[in-house]
Amino acid sequence: MRQFFKFFSASCLGTIIGIGLLLGLLMLIGTRMVSSLEKSASITPNSVLELTFKDMLPEKTNNVEDTPIDLSDKKYIGLYDYDRMIRHAAEDDRIKGILIRPEMASLPSAEVAVIRRALAAFKESGKFIYGYGKFLTQNNYYLCSAADSIFLNPVGTMEFRGIAVDITYFKKMLDNLDIEMDVFYAGQFKSATEPFRMTKMSDANRIQLRAYIEDVFGMMLDDISADRNLAVADLRDMAETWKSFDPDTAVALGLLDGLIYEDQLKDRLRERTGLSEDDKLNMVNAQDYYKEVGSKLDFSGKDKIALVFLEGEITVGDESGGVITDDFYQKILADIRDNDKIKAVVLRVNSPGGNVLAAENIWREIRNIQNAGKPVVVSMGRYAASGGYYISCYADTIFAQPNTLTGSIGVFSMIPNLGKFLDNKIGITFDTVRTTEASTYLTGVYELGESERQLMQKLTDDIYADFLNKVAEGRKLPLADVAEIAQGRIWTGRKALELGLVDALGYTDDAIACASRLAKMDGYRIDEYPKMKDPLQRLIAKITGEESMSAPMIKAELGSMYPYYKQFKSLRKLEGTQVRLPFLINE
Repeated sequence: MRQFFKFFSASCLGTIIGIGLLLGLLMLIGTRMVSSLEKSASITPNSVLELTFKDMLPEKTNNVEDTPIDLSDKKYIGLYDYDRMIRHAAEDDRIKGILIRPEMASLPSAEVAVIRRALAAFKESGKFIYGYGKFLTQNNYYLCSAADSIFLNPVGTMEFRGIAVDITYFKKMLDNLDIEMDVFYAGQFKSATEPFRMTKMSDANRIQLRAYIEDVFGMMLDDISADRNLAVADLRDMAETWKSFDPDTAVALGLLDGLIYEDQLKDRLRERTGLSEDDKLNMVNAQDYYKEVGSKLDFSGKDKIALVFLEGEITVGDESGGVITDDFYQKILADIRDNDKIKAVVLRVNSPGGNVLAAENIWREIRNIQNAGKPVVVSMGRYAASGGYYISCYADTIFAQPNTLTGSIGVFSMIPNLGKFLDNKIGITFDTVRTTEASTYLTGVYELGESERQLMQKLTDDIYADFLNKVAEGRKLPLADVAEIAQGRIWTGRKALELGLVDALGYTDDAIACASRLAKMDGYRIDEYPKMKDPLQRLIAKITGEESMSAPMIKAELGSMYPYYKQFKSLRKLEGTQVRLPFLINE
C-alpha cells in the first residue's frame, strides 16, 4: 500500500508539473504574440521597403516542410505573395523605394526571375531600387542587378563565376560495404540511378546537364547585360576567371556602383527619400509590410479561381508542408471539383517528381476536375520535371518560366540487396522455405534471379510507356515525337516551348489570366490551396506530437549542407517506381 501511494503521488506530481509547463508555455506564446504586434513598424511617408529574403522562400506563404521553433507570429512569406507585395508597394505612396539586401545563402534563379519581374514593375512607378550586401552570391547579385544601383561592403566579396551541377556518387561506398543495387530504368537520359551504378557521369547525362546550365546561364547573362549595360561577351569573360572576386575590380568592370559602409548606405537612402541628415530613416521589413497589406492583396468577384500550390517531392501519405502527398492533395482537388463557386483551377507546380503511384493519384484528380467542366492551367516554377511534369501534362494550357527545369520524362526503380553486406560485415545469414519461386521475390536479402529482373524491367517499361502515352495525349503530340524528346532528358522552359511540351512562357499571373479567359469569367477572386498553418500553430502541433521537432534542429545545425542531407533522406525513403530528378544545381 505504501508503494501504491508513493507511485500515485509521483504521478500526480508529474501531471501537475506537466500542466504547469503547458500553462507557462501558453502564457509565453501569448506574451510573444502581443509583443510582436506592439513591435510592428509603422509605415509612414517616405518609407523604404527592405527585402532581405533571409528566410525560406516557398511558393505559398508558410508552405514549408521544416519550420524552426518560433513563438512569434512570423510568416514564411511565399514567392507569390512577395510578387504581389512588391507590385502593391509600387502604388503605395508611403513607399518611396526598395532596398534589396539578400541574406539567404542563394535564391534559386527561377525564384529570382519572379522577383526581378516584380521589381521591374516597381521601377515603372518611378521609384528607386538599391541593392546592397556584405557578401553577394551569384544569384543574389542577379537579383540585385535589377536595382538602379548596387553597392557592396568595402571588404565584402561577390560571386560571379558560372553555374555547376554537383552529383554525389555512392558506387564505391556500396562496393566497399558489399551492398548491391539492382537498378531498372527507362530513358537513356534518366540518370537518377547513375550514382548507384557508376562513379562518374555518363556521356548522355553530361550532355543534357551542360545544355541545361548553359541555357540558364545565358538567360542570366542576357538579363544582367540589359540591366547593367554590359556586353554579354564581357560578362562571360568576367565569370570565366571570377574577376569580381576583388571588389575594386568588380566596380571597375561595372558590375558594382560602389563600395560603401552601412552608414553611407543610410545617407544615400535619406537623400533619395528627401530626408535631412538628422531625420530618422524609416525602414519597413517584409514581415511588417505583409502584415498590413497581405489581406488586401486579392481580386474582386463572386466567382473563384482555385490557385493550388504543388511544391516539393511527390510521395504517398497525408502530410502537408513543403511536400506533395497524394492523400492530402486528392482531398483538396476533390473539394475544388465539387465547389460550384470555383470555375477554374491554376496549378503552380514546383516539383522534381517522386513516387509514380502518388503522381498517378494526383493526376487522376486533376482529370476529374477537367471532366467536371472546369479548365485547368499549369504555371511551372523552378521545377516541373518527371513526376512534376506527369501531373501537369494534361492541363488545358501550360505556362513555364524561361528557366524552369522541366521534362525528365522517364522512370526508374532501385532494389538494394543487403545479403552479402549482412553476411560479410555483420555475420547475419538467411535461409527460407517457400511454397512458390516467387515467394521470396524482391525481399532485399537474396540475389535477384533472371525472372525477377525481367519482372522489374517490364514494370518499369510499362510505366514509361504509360507516361509517354499520357504526354502524347495530353499535349496532342505524335507518340513517336514524344518518345524522341522524352528519354528522361531535362529541358529549360524556353526549350520545352520549342518542343511542344509547354504552351507559352509566363508566370502565375499569366496562368490566372488564361484560366479566367477559358472559364469566361468577368470578375473573380483567388482562393489559395492548401490552407496552411502558421509557424505558431505548427509549434503547437510539434508539442502535441503531430509534427516532428527534430527536422528544424537538424536544419539549423547543418546550415548550407542541409540540402544534401535532405537528398540522402529522400533516397532512403524511396519506395516503388520513381519519376524524379536525382541532382542538385549550384547556381
